[in-house]
Amino acid sequence: MEFREARSLAILAKTESLAKTAKIVNLTPAAVHKQLKNLERELGVTLYEKSGRTIHLTQAATVLLPHLEEFLSAHAAIDAAVTDWKGLRSGFIRIGVNPAASTVLLPSLLRTYRELWPKVTVMLDVDTSVNLSNRVGNRSLDLALGIWDDAGGTQLVSRMTWQYPIVPVASQELQIECKQVRELSSHTHIRLPQGILATWVDTYLKSHKFRAREVLVVNNSHTMNAMICAGLGFGFMPKWAVDSELQSGKLRVLPCKERLLLGTVNLISVKYGHFSPAVQAFINLARGFSWPHLQLLP
Repeated sequence: MEFREARSLAILAKTESLAKTAKIVNLTPAAVHKQLKNLERELGVTLYEKSGRTIHLTQAATVLLPHLEEFLSAHAAIDAAVTDWKGLRSGFIRIGVNPAASTVLLPSLLRTYRELWPKVTVMLDVDTSVNLSNRVGNRSLDLALGIWDDAGGTQLVSRMTWQYPIVPVASQELQIECKQVRELSSHTHIRLPQGILATWVDTYLKSHKFRAREVLVVNNSHTMNAMICAGLGFGFMPKWAVDSELQSGKLRVLPCKERLLLGTVNLISVKYGHFSPAVQAFINLARGFSWPHLQLLP
């Protein structure tokens, strides 16, 4: 049964006229007549009879009519859902984010996204970069925002890359005076145990002949930030991750003269595939978004 045929029969039941029905559905009376005859052949019953200029539904059509109404109502609901989805009045997006970006970068971006499209359901998952890239690859996440040293393999691609400085920071109370990175060797180095950021920092320090005498290893960036703020040593942190502490005076950037270490944040997705309107809207918003100390690369 075609939707148009069912619609014409339901309207005919109210108008009792092929001409009036044709006008409502924007067809000729002959086209409506053909629709109804096709429906009669499909169902194997007569659906209407003429009585002068008036048309009456047969008993078979009268029995069928409530089911037609349900069919048309369901079709209207489907059409409305698709329209809402296209217009971002509904839909959903699954976003992964690593811990540091989840507390510093994502909230402001997500707040703007929710203001623009409040009825889109956002599902957020905080995890390690490795797990996030795997989940984007198996399509249990649409996008992931975090730190990767590459796009994560042949299945994934970086939709956007932002560059930022990774700076040596210490509390205002900690007396550290230095002009070169290697002069920091006599102070406690607070660092992450492993990961991409830790690898970048280790490579940078080695190239500048830094040899730590004392190291305090912490297992996440939030703890590392807290330990540095407490005056237990210095550490290399993404400048965006400590922006509020720098502004409040809890931390200061140590004035080493060497060229700054630069890192990247990426928004990754699968390389091929169709994005829903909700996902595409998030990508477009992220492309034009501005964060302190981050520069979008071409």
